[in-house]
Amino acid sequence: MIEVDVGAIRALGTALEQQTAPGLEAASERLKATRAIEHSNFTSVVPSLAVAYVAAVEFMEEELRTKRAHLTEIQSRLNTTADNWEATEEASTIVTR
Repeated sequence: MIEVDVGAIRALGTALEQQTAPGLEAASERLKATRAIEHSNFTSVVPSLAVAYVAAVEFMEEELRTKRAHLTEIQSRLNTTADNWEATEEASTIVTR
């Protein structure tokens, strides 16, 4: 018989969230700080650098936003998996009378 530790599945989701989210949030805060750099600093040298700078910051903001959303989704799906496993175990348990 297969034994599944649903508590461990839930704990994995929580651990992923607790260990990964702070790093993503810190990176997001650092990225916000880069917005303070004036784009005009690049235009005096090469105008295309200003465009690349803006594009890179916007790309990374979206990447961090999606990674954070994925992290939340992973935790939710792990909890759903644990719930489904418990429900399946309960429904398939033979009850003696």
